[in-house]
Amino acid sequence: MILGSYANAADYGMNESASADANCAALQAALNSGNTVVVVPPGEYSFNPKYALYNDGTYSFAAYCGVAIPSNVTVLGYGVRLIGVNTNSPQYSFLASYRTENVNIKGFYLRGDRDNNTYPINPPEDYGFGVDFREVENCSVEDVSSDKMYGDSFYCGVIDTALTGGSNIVYRNISGSNSRRQGLSITGGQQIRVDGFNFRSIRGAFAGPCAGIDIEPNTSDLVNDVIITNGYVEDCVTPLVCFKVINLVVSNIQSENCDISFPQLNDRVFDAVFDNIVGRTGANTNYGILWQLSRTLVGIRFNNFIMTGPFLYNFFIEEDTTGAYAFQDIVFSNGTFNVKDDDVFTNSSNTSVYGAITFDNCKFLVPAGFAPADTGNLNAGSYIFQTPNAIWKNCLIESTGTASLQCDFGVYGNQGNIVNGMTFIEDYATLSNGWTTLATYQQQAIVKDASGEVRLYGTITAGTTTAGTAFVTMPAGFRPSAKETCVIAVENGAGTVTASMVEVSTAGVITLLSTVPTNAKLTLNSVRYLAA
Repeated sequence: MILGSYANAADYGMNESASADANCAALQAALNSGNTVVVVPPGEYSFNPKYALYNDGTYSFAAYCGVAIPSNVTVLGYGVRLIGVNTNSPQYSFLASYRTENVNIKGFYLRGDRDNNTYPINPPEDYGFGVDFREVENCSVEDVSSDKMYGDSFYCGVIDTALTGGSNIVYRNISGSNSRRQGLSITGGQQIRVDGFNFRSIRGAFAGPCAGIDIEPNTSDLVNDVIITNGYVEDCVTPLVCFKVINLVVSNIQSENCDISFPQLNDRVFDAVFDNIVGRTGANTNYGILWQLSRTLVGIRFNNFIMTGPFLYNFFIEEDTTGAYAFQDIVFSNGTFNVKDDDVFTNSSNTSVYGAITFDNCKFLVPAGFAPADTGNLNAGSYIFQTPNAIWKNCLIESTGTASLQCDFGVYGNQGNIVNGMTFIEDYATLSNGWTTLATYQQQAIVKDASGEVRLYGTITAGTTTAGTAFVTMPAGFRPSAKETCVIAVENGAGTVTASMVEVSTAGVITLLSTVPTNAKLTLNSVRYLAA
């Protein structure tokens, strides 16, 4: 073999008037010729993506494909259209390469048999693929369009479920439309790059989320080190789904008229950054963000994003209700949520870790005309934001609607936020033994910051003043692991201010350690301690 030698598939019998099987045989012969470059002349060719049985005897793995591309081959198909015949099968691959290295596929338009496949649909069989990589090393797909597949336009995964896939795999300038299951499935591998993609109208599968890109390993392993950038997804169920992935970077992505506007994070996603994400919505869009019953999301960053348009639920984040899987260190920053239609549910209260989610410098804009009467899904009391376990910092919550809406920032309180056009609801401790908030003074309220420090605010009066009196009970999540003592300011009826000590028990009960004057005012702003 001469390095850099090439074969022309036409010399092996591939031509536009040949049968689908004959074209597959000719292209396979060119690929097996020992040349490092195989060229297919421009033209439209009938093609049978279930022409040959690709069998790996080591693992007794068998799959049908049009052609199998061996290692160290670049196949060029610029101006080439491979038109698939009816396979009468849910499983096939136009261009397949398994356990190979240094395979490069460039050019090609692939059209599957979704419109004319006569196979009786039996879910969950959706495995007709355009380009099919399994456990490959140092391989790439560039400038390829793959449409109307029975399953995925592109597939990257494993042969044997005990393995984790290949590495150093690049997809550049790829597109797919009208496939049933996914634009691109990544079910195994590491060091995977997707740079430049366009997926449209991915719908109709029995198995799979019908995503632009679906990262979802078939085993308990994690996909590792994935970069996805410069993409557009339209009219799919969701632009991106993430299961079991570590070290993920997603940037410069736009979605439009998808059922779910933003990337879905479902299960075991670690150390992921999403930057410059735009979700535009349309008639199909039901959800802005939907992470429902998600599990173990840790170290997630959404930066510089805009979400617009109508939703059934604008923002829905909910941890697995068993409480066995925690959200931790999830941050939304420098983003805008436009809340624009009938139903809004903005509740992350099921997340078990306090401070698991942070909103930092975000805008939530509610338009004129929005009212509780428009929806059956607002929280009780017409809360439009009720996120008891989230941190809110420097956010703008603005309603130009005509209804009286309420905003509850939850247990972390209002940290430099601005609320316009709706009522701001704070979190309070429970007062006892006659103690009440002093009229015209700040109502008592509690805040816990990201470090776990609890702070109590407000001025109270009119309660029992003898030593040992319990006057405040802190809610769960705001109680110390051991007894704490704090100093408070006490003002008597004559205006004299002195210091007094209080004790905070592990049950959250705050008691006076000494008797204070009758009708004293207690200022609580100096009560500080770490929660358990």
